[in-house]
Amino acid sequence: MATDALVFVPTDVDVERALRAQNSPAYSVVCSLPCAVNRDAVGILGKHMATTKPLVWLCDEIVTAFTFLLTMWDICKCKESPDRRRSHIFGFSFMWSIQGGSGASMHEFGDYTFQPRRGQKAPGGNIFELEWVFAPVCYHSHWVLPVANMQTKNLTCVNSMAGNNKAIIDVFFRYLFDEARRLNAPFKKEEWTIFYTDDTRYPSPKQNNGDDCGVFVLMAIWWILSEGMWWKCDVDQSEVDAFRVAIAISVLNGWFDRPYAWRVPVLVGESDIGDFLDEEDHEKVIRMLHDEEMVKSWDEFNDD
Repeated sequence: MATDALVFVPTDVDVERALRAQNSPAYSVVCSLPCAVNRDAVGILGKHMATTKPLVWLCDEIVTAFTFLLTMWDICKCKESPDRRRSHIFGFSFMWSIQGGSGASMHEFGDYTFQPRRGQKAPGGNIFELEWVFAPVCYHSHWVLPVANMQTKNLTCVNSMAGNNKAIIDVFFRYLFDEARRLNAPFKKEEWTIFYTDDTRYPSPKQNNGDDCGVFVLMAIWWILSEGMWWKCDVDQSEVDAFRVAIAISVLNGWFDRPYAWRVPVLVGESDIGDFLDEEDHEKVIRMLHDEEMVKSWDEFNDD
């Protein structure tokens, strides 16, 4: 790749902890994260962690946990840089909620139904004031990522297996139009530029197997939030495998990107929080439990 920012080099300790978690008994609680409604803890079980192994389909619980951590990461990046705009990651059920009416099935969208409360729970209640809006969805047993830059008015769908994403993009674009009407915000369709995955100007990285689509979606969200150009990236399979370790370690630790002092509170199952937090970090975590802005952000994340 053009930059090493995406490369996660796991230490021996990282690998050992990831392997231990991935091979935990299926129904044992390995760790928990406060990413459910009302900031309730979601237990991450051994069978969930097992899906972070190479060539295994990522389960919904891991996708939810990691997008929660990315949301917290973005919040804290914005706190560091006041000029940075917030972004928003809709829950993985969002696309099904607006297209899950009559005719919907496990694999096919049904009739479209506008859901105003989804936008109301985005940061600030106005998605058009944000930088990026993501709507990860598993469609036809394949994870894809509708994503819009609300400032440059560009819209695309990250699809690591190529294909025409017009149906998904049209649904997402219709939602943006209806949300603008709810807010009485100006919305001119001709001002928006839509890029399809196979557009030669914006080709997105492709997986070389049938199991890494969820990993590619999570990598894309992080890469875009890191202000990188995901499109035109050359992602090597070794980086995908390393990122799986990053996902496992991040979920275990309850934070993403270790250089940052902010750390999302984590409720640990069979591990001791002292295993991975020193005394100073632990104090910061305790203080964050009472951070009103962070509490509000948890509520924003839980739009389901």
